[in-house]
Amino acid sequence: MTFGQKLKQLRKDRGVTARRLAAEMQMDTAYLSRIENDYFNHLPARETIERIAHVLKLSNSESDVLHTLARKVPADVEALLFRRPEIMNLVRNQNGSSRRAIKTAKAKA
Repeated sequence: MTFGQKLKQLRKDRGVTARRLAAEMQMDTAYLSRIENDYFNHLPARETIERIAHVLKLSNSESDVLHTLARKVPADVEALLFRRPEIMNLVRNQNGSSRRAIKTAKAKA
């Protein structure tokens, strides 16, 4: 699934029209349409994704999916990594196998 496809799915799941989302984000409707239809030269900026997540009231996991599809790191995760650089090694060494260790590291932050 592409970023645009996922965004459109999340928007429609919430019963929000493209026009309403664009208006609430103070974004041109045509630009939002290009994003949702994957007609753009570059993926949206992290700040745009975070505004979308806020307006659509996405859960952290839904927001994380959009960030991942756009190949961006959420601001709160980036801040955590800068505060606790040992988490980077934890993530590298886990290869996704230990969610408990990551949760423990986050809880200590």
